[in-house]
Amino acid sequence: MMHWLYDFIYANAGMGAWFDNITPALFVIQILLCVIVPYLLGSINTAIIISKKVYHQDIRNFGSGNAGMTNMQRTYGMKAALLTLAGDCGKQIISIFFSAFMYGREGAYLAGMFCMIGHIAPIYYRFKGGKGVLTAATMILFLNPVVFLVVFVLFVIVVALSRFISLGSILSAFAYPGILYMYLSFTKSIAGGAFSMISAVITSFIIIFMHRSNIARLANGKEHKLCLTKKQKEKAELERLSGKYDDDDDDDTDPDEIDEDTEYIDKTGMIYKE
Repeated sequence: MMHWLYDFIYANAGMGAWFDNITPALFVIQILLCVIVPYLLGSINTAIIISKKVYHQDIRNFGSGNAGMTNMQRTYGMKAALLTLAGDCGKQIISIFFSAFMYGREGAYLAGMFCMIGHIAPIYYRFKGGKGVLTAATMILFLNPVVFLVVFVLFVIVVALSRFISLGSILSAFAYPGILYMYLSFTKSIAGGAFSMISAVITSFIIIFMHRSNIARLANGKEHKLCLTKKQKEKAELERLSGKYDDDDDDDTDPDEIDEDTEYIDKTGMIYKE
């Protein structure tokens, strides 16, 4: 794990190097900065900014209504998705290193969680953002690279077999705490890993909770599949127009429920509104 790096930053360049004695008041300031700054950074939603500045629209009015990379790819294409990827990963990386500077490894874990929460409930956008998968994945990568590798392989296998990105995200989030626990046990660092385990359980719960509507659609057979080829995209569009998919991202569990008003853009630029 990269705990040593964040402890090194804190002890040699951060608050630990500046102050010989951390008073209770200074400790509170450290914690608040590790929570507030990452939350505000996480609230900068790349998908919303790109959709408004580049396409002069709001991604939350299209597709699933989710301001995340998957909906950007489905609505505007791969370029928009990659820009979203870069922005969402970047804000998490900045949050982690800023908070490591403030409070070492514990600060980095706090930053990871609250940047994710900011992405999900951004203060700048009336608390309507994405589902936090990308920011959570970046957090795991920069805190536990080995654990990330195992979780990522699991995600790829699930998506490759099912073509459901949401299912891959849900199962990966569910497995994350268990994989981390096995890693800590194998490396004999379970005693010092309590904070990371608590963080993993909270992160897992949040990600799964944010996918509750996807779980309902998966159960009802109305979830979108990943479409990589032109034939797959054409088939998916025909199925959508026939009413197979439940396209909005509300919390319904009724497969026959009429969807909310939501717009869709196909690759020709035509807008559908149902």
